[in-house]
Amino acid sequence: MLLRVIRNAFLLGSSVLACAAAAADDATWINAEIRAAIARGDKAYRLPAGVYELESSIVIPPGTSDFALIGAGSDQTILRTPSVKLSHAVRVGSVPVLFNNWGISNKPQIPVLAVSEGSSRVQLPRTSPAVPPGLYVLWDEYKIQGVKPPYNTVLNRAEIVRVVSFDAGKWQAVLDAPAGREYTVSPKLADVRDSVCRNIEVSGLRLEGVVGDSATNGIVSAGLTDGLVLADLKVRGYWSDAVTVNTVRNARLERIDIEGAVASGAGAGYGVSIYRSRFVTVSNSRAHNFNPNSGYIVHSGSTDVTIRDSVCEESAKFDTHGYDDRRIVFENCSGGTMGIGNVAWLGGARNVQLRNCTHESIWIGPNVVNVRATDSRFGRVTLASVPQQENGNPRSGKPDAIAFVNCDIVGSGTAVINDCSEGGWITFLNCRIQNTKTDWGYVALFDDYSGLVAFYNCDITTANSRTPIVLSSSKTGMRLLMRFCRITSLRNAGQAVSLDPAYGGTYEIVGNLFRSFAPQRFLNEEMVRPYSSVLNNRVEKLTQ
Repeated sequence: MLLRVIRNAFLLGSSVLACAAAAADDATWINAEIRAAIARGDKAYRLPAGVYELESSIVIPPGTSDFALIGAGSDQTILRTPSVKLSHAVRVGSVPVLFNNWGISNKPQIPVLAVSEGSSRVQLPRTSPAVPPGLYVLWDEYKIQGVKPPYNTVLNRAEIVRVVSFDAGKWQAVLDAPAGREYTVSPKLADVRDSVCRNIEVSGLRLEGVVGDSATNGIVSAGLTDGLVLADLKVRGYWSDAVTVNTVRNARLERIDIEGAVASGAGAGYGVSIYRSRFVTVSNSRAHNFNPNSGYIVHSGSTDVTIRDSVCEESAKFDTHGYDDRRIVFENCSGGTMGIGNVAWLGGARNVQLRNCTHESIWIGPNVVNVRATDSRFGRVTLASVPQQENGNPRSGKPDAIAFVNCDIVGSGTAVINDCSEGGWITFLNCRIQNTKTDWGYVALFDDYSGLVAFYNCDITTANSRTPIVLSSSKTGMRLLMRFCRITSLRNAGQAVSLDPAYGGTYEIVGNLFRSFAPQRFLNEEMVRPYSSVLNNRVEKLTQ
């Protein structure tokens, strides 16, 4: 303790010696220095290279503007929590509680009328007061409820908005950006003008968070902040939510390096966690986790989030968690698995794009709508739905409007499979789809599916003798479209497409080529079913 105090006093100057000597907790005097720097109007507080032991969080207070906490670098300024498990080593602003909105609901409230997604104006009842310019939280009381016990709920609709003017003629608040989603269940504006942080940076720090057999949650948690930079942060040993933003707008997270989750299982071990935030970019980051948990998680209704040039290692994964998250982009990401949606939380996601990504697999779940993957590589594609449940909100859902364009889907085992009874349409355009396993599996299996499946100009290959494409759905809503594809069995498959006798759907199979060492026909049925067509398909025998 004494050596640490002397070292810190030498680094920071004798003015803090008395405060440091009196405190076993380095956060005590660091927070005093931060408050003094803010009071002086300083734009930054620099924490030199060294090891700092914390028994409480370093805090950038709510309402702080234009301020930075800057370490000497993530390998030089080290924060440790050897004796106390903290929520986070650094807290920025006030972090709302997701299940009851405490931190927002306890602020002055201005009731408003329903707000549509994309609206730049918020209509107020004539009985409400005029809204002064400034920052507010637009939110409502809609809840997503889990379909599994204990049926927890999350308030997933909230975003920071800036009111730039008030139209007294129409009694409307004018926003600086269109609303990111609809607000329809008792919507309101929470007046957080005095508590929102603005233009905050935290950078150049490292957390070593292990506490016995447990750990501090993470290095930074930021809430109610408009304009945030988190950069050059390392975490070595944490519990969950290593770097967290919650109800934040205009955030940039870069060069985040996370490993060593102590916790595993549901709700633990998350790396970069984005809760109910908007206009967030994560870049050039790494999440390493031996537990099958989310390295990057988009959660609780976040909107307009981009994760690019980032990697998962070992069992870490990329994840949107089923809370109606919208307009999510993954670009140049690699490693781990990609999960979009959740079978426990059925809010799904909308308008998700993957560009030039490489993952072991991609899983697309209930109420996930409008996913487009381009120039990407996956080991497997799985579609999943959930039938009607007794509890939850929503209580059921299916994936819909899914497109893979110029993608490689190559793995050992069935490459495309459905784990659902209800589905919308899924399209594969200009894709290479392959099962490399020589003794098992199909290329694509649709069992009990009710949606439309389309393959256009795809190269489909199996390394075994099983039929590449198998449809066993008895539902009348199933429809297969296959045009101008090249289907190859590197063994002795007799046909390219096999329909179960109970198949209840339709098909349109036109202009395709099937090659095998023992080809018989393109489709296993000789008679074309009603409302279906099989035209201009060719069969060729492979030779050595």
